[in-house]
Amino acid sequence: MKKSLLAILILLLACVFLFASCKQNNTSESEGGTESEQLTENIEPSTCEHEFGKWKTKIKANCKREGKEERRCLKCSVTETRAVVDLDAHSIAIDEAVPANCLDTGLTEGRHCARCDKVLVEQTVIPITNVHDYQSEMIMATHKTQGYYFYTCKICKDRYKAGYFDFVPTQSLVYKNNEDGTCIVSGISDTSATEVNIPEISPDGYIIKGIAPRAFMSNRSIERLVAPESVQYVGERAFDGCSSLTDAFIPGVERIDSYAFSSCNTLKCMIYSDNMTQVGEKAFYGCRALKECRARSSSKNLDTIIKFGYMSFSMSGITDPTFSANLTATSLANSPFSHCSSLGCVDMSAATLTSLGAGFLDASFTKFIFPQGITTIPQSAFASCYFKTMVIPDSVTKIDYNAFINADFNKVILGSGVLSIGAEAFNSSHGEIDLSRATKLESVGYRAFANTEITSIILPGSVKSIGSEIFFGCEKLTVLGIPFISTSPNSNSYSTNCFGAIFNSRAESFTQEKYIPKSLKTVIITADSVELEYGDFNSKMSLSVLVLPKNITYSYEALNLSLKAIYYCGNESEFSLNSKVYGDTKPTVYYYSESMPASSGKYWHYVNGVPAQW
Repeated sequence: MKKSLLAILILLLACVFLFASCKQNNTSESEGGTESEQLTENIEPSTCEHEFGKWKTKIKANCKREGKEERRCLKCSVTETRAVVDLDAHSIAIDEAVPANCLDTGLTEGRHCARCDKVLVEQTVIPITNVHDYQSEMIMATHKTQGYYFYTCKICKDRYKAGYFDFVPTQSLVYKNNEDGTCIVSGISDTSATEVNIPEISPDGYIIKGIAPRAFMSNRSIERLVAPESVQYVGERAFDGCSSLTDAFIPGVERIDSYAFSSCNTLKCMIYSDNMTQVGEKAFYGCRALKECRARSSSKNLDTIIKFGYMSFSMSGITDPTFSANLTATSLANSPFSHCSSLGCVDMSAATLTSLGAGFLDASFTKFIFPQGITTIPQSAFASCYFKTMVIPDSVTKIDYNAFINADFNKVILGSGVLSIGAEAFNSSHGEIDLSRATKLESVGYRAFANTEITSIILPGSVKSIGSEIFFGCEKLTVLGIPFISTSPNSNSYSTNCFGAIFNSRAESFTQEKYIPKSLKTVIITADSVELEYGDFNSKMSLSVLVLPKNITYSYEALNLSLKAIYYCGNESEFSLNSKVYGDTKPTVYYYSESMPASSGKYWHYVNGVPAQW
């Protein structure tokens, strides 16, 4: 037994010795590297016959800098270094070619390095070419002038005329003779004809006076219409639905009847008589491409027309209309420009209307010049309209019901003459409403500014009547000026003077904070005097600033709310509020000063109509 244990012990010791020997050899190999790179001798560098190992990269070369390599003597400690240049390391970026044209030189394709910006292939200039890119426009022949083609280069705008041609009457026209020796065009036998060129005299020798109702209705081939000066009217639905018609030259026409060119959605230009005065119901309804519609000797659209039928230009593309001094008020009551999306500048400066009717319902324009002497912005006048800025003339005294409902604008500035703003006048509109000039305003109707995104509005102290819910749904309102605040003397009904009622008719006092927007932080009482009654400001609502006039009467705890500051319109000696009026709150009081005070203290002034501390 003892001999067996001894043998096992000897065997274990032998294994341990063998393992240690192997580990030492492996470590020596790993530390010394390969045999060819180990120091074979410890020789002084000055006497060593150097035997260097392989070059090793220390800094990698690229297009911006040289690289660096290093090697070491296998016998001593001496090292050598060398620079490395890599000319093929550029990151190539393409400089795109620019073709030359009739106005500018071009460039060939080039290349450069995106890293170091070195030009690898230089771009060279391509000289200006003499090749134009012309676009042709056909100018119609008329009874008095030749037609021709107008060529315009799209690049340099070089222009020339070519291809002159004469007026050729359309042979397939159908006529209807009248008993007075005249006739009218009643249709066309060749429904594939692209031109309707009406002669002055029919084949039977009759003078042509007009175009019959429905004469060319729904013809999709006709592209151009030319009529003589003898043609004085276009009948009802004469060209209704002619979807290929682009130009109409009718220099003698004085009357265009209902639906005459309705749904001619490619019609671009209409020239009519200088004596043209009236357009029928929906005469140009849906003519979305119509930009030019004018008298023969005028450069302004529509300036001779004084009577517009119901929706006569509705949903058309008419731009920059100019209105006659004789324009009738009933014309605009017919909504002739409703749903026009590109009116541009609407110039009514020559007209003398007192009201606009609903002429521009749901229209878009860049500028609106009002008629002289206008006194009323009537119901729905600018409902759902889109524009930038509108300045209401000082002659306007009344803004009627729904006048700007759902309108989208940057700003509307009311004039100094406005006395009343009707119910829902600005309801659901988007934009700033500036009342700073409306110092004579007396009444504001039900929901006048409801559901708007206004952040600041100041009703002047001249206001004597305020409808309920005028600020219903104004969730972004932060600054509000209002002339008076008081509870109803009759406990069974709310008063239009009640502060809460301007947000919701169910509110009976300021205590109804659930109806008042949380965004409201500043209230300015714009009247010269105010009577504060218990409950007016008895609320859990937090208000940062309350601006009070000089003359105040009050009951105790009238201002019992989380009020941070009172801005008083007088000086400290004039301020007489008893501390009991605040209830449990203790706001800081600031006193008005027109200019920056010389002495220290708590003072305030107005900055752009909003109270601010000095």
